[in-house]
Amino acid sequence: MRKVLAPHDFILTKENFLFLVKNYEEFDGYIIGAPKYIPYRLARIKFRGKTWWMLGKRWSRINNPLDSTSFIPRNITSYFKNYKQTRNGFKIERLDIKEIFRAKEGVKKLLYEKDKGNQAIKSNSKIRATTKTLVNLLKEVVPENRLGLTGSSLFGGEMDDFSDIDLVIYGSKNYTKAINHLKRQTKINVHFRTIKEWEDFYERYNVNCCLNKHEFAIHMIEKGDQILVENIPVTIFAVREYPKDFKIFSHYLGNNPRPLERITAEGVIIDDSESMFLPANYLIKLDERREIGIYTDNRAFISQARTGEKVIVSGLLMKGMHNKWIYVDREGYIKKVNNFKESPRLVARNIAFSYPFLYSERKKRKPMLKIRKATLSTIFDPENMMLYELNESARIIYELVNKGVTKKVIYNKLQEKHPALEKKDIQNFIKLLNFKNLVR
Repeated sequence: MRKVLAPHDFILTKENFLFLVKNYEEFDGYIIGAPKYIPYRLARIKFRGKTWWMLGKRWSRINNPLDSTSFIPRNITSYFKNYKQTRNGFKIERLDIKEIFRAKEGVKKLLYEKDKGNQAIKSNSKIRATTKTLVNLLKEVVPENRLGLTGSSLFGGEMDDFSDIDLVIYGSKNYTKAINHLKRQTKINVHFRTIKEWEDFYERYNVNCCLNKHEFAIHMIEKGDQILVENIPVTIFAVREYPKDFKIFSHYLGNNPRPLERITAEGVIIDDSESMFLPANYLIKLDERREIGIYTDNRAFISQARTGEKVIVSGLLMKGMHNKWIYVDREGYIKKVNNFKESPRLVARNIAFSYPFLYSERKKRKPMLKIRKATLSTIFDPENMMLYELNESARIIYELVNKGVTKKVIYNKLQEKHPALEKKDIQNFIKLLNFKNLVR
């Protein structure tokens, strides 16, 4: 039986172009790809001064298929004149394919690659070693055959101090397990960006969405798809598994849908189970009798809100054969209303910048809390030489736990400033504090 292709797999065409697969062949019945690499001899261009050595030859990166602001240089587009262009890329026929590289194969190659003497290859590359550590960590909660690598990591062409790690996770439940595991782990240095860092990210990369930088940042701190591991940027892509992750996706699509009008709607998320994918889908309840689906292919809005949270959605009202839905395009947005759920966060920080001061304080055995401002505090653990950042809700929980008050008192206290927090959020954070031995 022929294995179908899914997003983040790669195709080598007969003309020796490497296309990133962007759609689900099993669902659509055809393949849509976007060119990312072509042989350097055909396009002598460099991306930020770099070329890639993969598959025994030198490659030029000509496009970032996942960035809507990226485009293929005009002098190169003629190479793809034989492919039918669509809104999301080029249609690739099976007869055009020379070789297929599945994201899942990247993990197998990483973990089990051997030299000619059948010995495991020990890479001197920091990024390769960090990728292996990260994959082995996630294997604790996600089956190995539900993990993949894409981009240059799939071909072993990643470069230290330049490349990112592009990780693929298959299935909504596996994705959620992986993100939660990363938030709890202590084995490697995992950093989830702060609000200030996300605001800087917004400006540096010119994020293409209709939210201002602060609105963007306060939503991003709740996500886990873009993190740092050992100071290396990691992007985690979720890929649907057929058919269980296609329920909303397939229900609110139709042949030749047409836009009716641009609208803004307010409602409560009643299903976020397909929000981590791209395209991302939500189901919201508008009132007691009406609900509507949300569809967006803007990566800025994946995992934007959770079930039970109130949101404002702006976009095009679309009509298919049987249903209507809101398409959140580049002029639209999804954002939480008022008291968004800011979960308590404990983030390990780079200790190097504060090392002289922290070392002098090491004789003190108990963790020390310092309030920098209302929304930011730090804890120094002298016994383990660890430094952590806390947001406001995390700091309140930490202080009350160390005073020995009950969970009920903590919950009631937090309801004053953070009414969206649930008891399970508080309980899980207390478990994390105990796990890191910060409650003494």
